[in-house]
Amino acid sequence: MVDSLQADRNLFISPEHINEGPTTAPSKRIIRCCLGYEKPLHGSLIAMDIGLDTIRQQCQHFNQWLTRLEKISGSNV
Repeated sequence: MVDSLQADRNLFISPEHINEGPTTAPSKRIIRCCLGYEKPLHGSLIAMDIGLDTIRQQCQHFNQWLTRLEKISGSNV
């Protein structure tokens, strides 16, 4: 299961490039491998396990968005 998902990930420049459409979105790919996957629950747990620093390093658009929010709020997330 993990190997299959990692193989999918390796086909793209970054996780942000994986979402090609409604049937190939990351959550749809995960559901094909992991029956019972619930995006709100499991997605949050996976994100917490990966960690914000790693997500920011791998996802530049997400990092830029968070950086703008941090500048607005005057703090670091």
